Amino acid sequence: MNKSRLTHLLIIVSFIIFSCNSDDENRPDDSQIANDLEGTWSLVNYELTEIGTKTVNDIEIPYNYTQIGIEYDYLMKITTQPMKIITSGIVKVNEEEVLGEGDDTFITTGSFTFNSNDNQQEGWHTGDWRIENGKLINLFDENPQEADAFEFETEIIELTENKLIFSINLSQDGFISETRNTTGNVTLVYEKN
Repeated sequence: MNKSRLTHLLIIVSFIIFSCNSDDENRPDDSQIANDLEGTWSLVNYELTEIGTKTVNDIEIPYNYTQIGIEYDYLMKITTQPMKIITSGIVKVNEEEVLGEGDDTFITTGSFTFNSNDNQQEGWHTGDWRIENGKLINLFDENPQEADAFEFETEIIELTENKLIFSINLSQDGFISETRNTTGNVTLVYEKN
């Protein structure tokens, strides 16, 4: 009787182990992701949000900062031989910074333009890149010898034949300055040309 129970238990355990799928099995490997990224992508949406506190004169003040793309004529060309990202065009961006709260709120608004061309690459993703554990890794500064250059991860939220959505967590080392205690996120949406 005990041998029969042990046999049944082993069959059940084996069935459970072999019928369960892990997320890793469903995720494409890094080389497949790299191949799927290859091509020219048009930016169609850009948003940045950062929330927390900012230290001004040794006082922590509530802080909220946003950037919203308003005009897009920006291309990102991703190649795999060599693994480079080259950008061109412009993105016009409105920005708003809110310091304080209630009657002590100061709001600053403005706009700027990412302007990328052969002489100057601008944008979140430029230069050398690679895929590690399903995430795009690249250098924030084109010159790795610069003191403020650092690598960062970009999560690939969606990658289809025609659509690409990137998400960047601004809590990564290098993005947040010593005067800010914030969390934030960048979302970039591209369509394939």
